[in-house]
Amino acid sequence: MPRAKVIKVCAQCSQPFTPTFRGQPPQRFCSRRCYWKTMIRPIMDRFIESIEVNSNGCWIWTGRRDKDGYGRFSINGHYIFAHRIAWMLASGPIPKDLNVLHRCDTPSCVRPKCLFVGTDLDNQQDCAQKGRKPHGAQHWNAKLTAKDVEFIRASSEAGRALARHFHVQHSTIQGIRQRRTWRHVV
Repeated sequence: MPRAKVIKVCAQCSQPFTPTFRGQPPQRFCSRRCYWKTMIRPIMDRFIESIEVNSNGCWIWTGRRDKDGYGRFSINGHYIFAHRIAWMLASGPIPKDLNVLHRCDTPSCVRPKCLFVGTDLDNQQDCAQKGRKPHGAQHWNAKLTAKDVEFIRASSEAGRALARHFHVQHSTIQGIRQRRTWRHVV
């Protein structure tokens, strides 16, 4: 008795096909082309799967992140910042020598409305305007406090003697007295 011909429907293109059984698992696709279409999904589909909207309206990247909280997205085995991919998908290529910056100050945000392009200087100015740039005693390399600065400005002692006392350079004392540095301290 002849075997009945098996007809399946392709999982990718929904076309009927007759599987060729050669000791492999049951076929789900009519061709290798349909198989690869499902294996290499479009970037947009993969990208959208890793986004959640938070209460602020930001689109938070839920996929892989780096130590600073910036999303990372893999394309052909290379990781790229997720916010850069978001910008490229929404607005096209990023101009050479420009960065993609966040208006919302949320590193994991990939919402195109929260992103803009700018130079390194734009990024530094944006950081300073929003109060994210540490200055004074909050700076990682600070040796003085606001009280030290007030003392230096009020003191009539020689600059070199103050520099030795506070273990800083003489130019640091001069900058404080001339209000080139530590301007935020009255």
